[in-house]
Amino acid sequence: MRWLPALLGLFVVVRPGVARAEETPRSSVPLELLASVGATAVASPLVLTGARAVGTATPDLATSALPAVVLALALPPAIATGALFLERRREGVGTRLVPTYLVGLGAQVLVFAGAVVARTWVADTRELVVLSAVQGVVVGSSTTLAAELTF
Repeated sequence: MRWLPALLGLFVVVRPGVARAEETPRSSVPLELLASVGATAVASPLVLTGARAVGTATPDLATSALPAVVLALALPPAIATGALFLERRREGVGTRLVPTYLVGLGAQVLVFAGAVVARTWVADTRELVVLSAVQGVVVGSSTTLAAELTF
């Protein structure tokens, strides 16, 4: 029964778009996807490197590790949501920012958990590039899908 609140939350986020599933997709959706994936993939190395710098600033757990984790988790979905919002505003389409951000945040938590399980080290350039690409695709795609389903 622990999964019931998560299922209800997903239902609240996805339900408004179910009625519009029969509509033909707008032609600007690939551009929105490119904007959110590209912005997240480009900004992720900076965010992860900045979070690493914050995490190593002091030896105290509360003043270094916690802000670093919050920074690494919260910024990529915000970047994807912001890029998506700007692209959709240019097209004249509305965006519900909170559901879009929350779906991106959920995807970012999954990416972050996968990176921890895979023992990814952001000091290694190759792993940083791969993690940034994965973040870009997963977080950018999920925010675009959420925006499309909830507008």
